[in-house]
Amino acid sequence: MLLSYYVKAMTRSARWLTMGVLVAALPFTVAASIVTVDFSTSIGASGNFTVNNSPSDLLTDSYGSSVTESSGGLESFNLSYGGNNYDLAEALDAAVFLPGNTYPPSASAGEYGFLAVWVVDGSVSGNFESLVGVGRGVGAFLLTNVLSSSVGFGYDSHDDPSSLTLGVCPTTPTVTCPNIRVTEGSITGQSVVSPEPTLLPLVGLGLAGLWFVRRRKAIQ
Repeated sequence: MLLSYYVKAMTRSARWLTMGVLVAALPFTVAASIVTVDFSTSIGASGNFTVNNSPSDLLTDSYGSSVTESSGGLESFNLSYGGNNYDLAEALDAAVFLPGNTYPPSASAGEYGFLAVWVVDGSVSGNFESLVGVGRGVGAFLLTNVLSSSVGFGYDSHDDPSSLTLGVCPTTPTVTCPNIRVTEGSITGQSVVSPEPTLLPLVGLGLAGLWFVRRRKAIQ
């Protein structure tokens, strides 16, 4: 009888320990899950992006954390403008700065900063094209009469991922900057869709709960 009592006590302790571990791990699972953010702009462009907050995907510097397609943390980035839809594969480049990133100008508290730009469909004429994009500091923009060879992204001299910038004016003295026309707008809304927690811990929590209830009924 004494042995049977200890077996039951250990079983009950194991059930509670399993439940406790899974419940404790759940917030960390949610924190590391995929988050989708919808946004709208004053120039008629709207879109969304999806990021993976897993620490292994984050680019971190003195300003905070960010993700890009090459880092593996930027899952998607979509923009709708002028009746056309653009995705991450079509972007010249894109980056998302996680809440708390302080690179100037920083996003509002709790908001994501981002920078992405696309060539407008049907805009290429000779060596010139139009660009549409979104970015912190400028909000949203449309650039026309851009010389295509002058477009490029690059880190600053410190190679900080947070300082990803777009340049549209040639720096070589032999090339004259085109008469670029700029239409500036703002980000008029940003809404964060609830994170989607990883499936495995949730399944484990559910099974542990069923096991707990079943064992409790069996004991009673």
